[in-house]
Amino acid sequence: MLELSDKICWGVATIGVAAAQITSATTPLISGILLVADPNNSGRIAVGGAGVTLDTVAATDGMELNAGDAMAIPVSDASLLYAIASAASQRLAFFYI
Repeated sequence: MLELSDKICWGVATIGVAAAQITSATTPLISGILLVADPNNSGRIAVGGAGVTLDTVAATDGMELNAGDAMAIPVSDASLLYAIASAASQRLAFFYI
């Protein structure tokens, strides 16, 4: 992960077909997190909490990002977010304060 200061951070996570944390580091956030799916991704990414799914069960399916989509989430800690993709090796950029 690259750091501009001790408060502004960004990086890129590689998301696969099994749900995993976007970042495992416990990171308290001041202003939430911005997620951007790489415009060259071939698949979709679903974002949610632990146990997030994609096209499986409405109760656990996450918010979907197609290639090039972005979403801001007012979450208190980056490690609370998980993602799963419809294809292996999808890239998800993140920026948080």
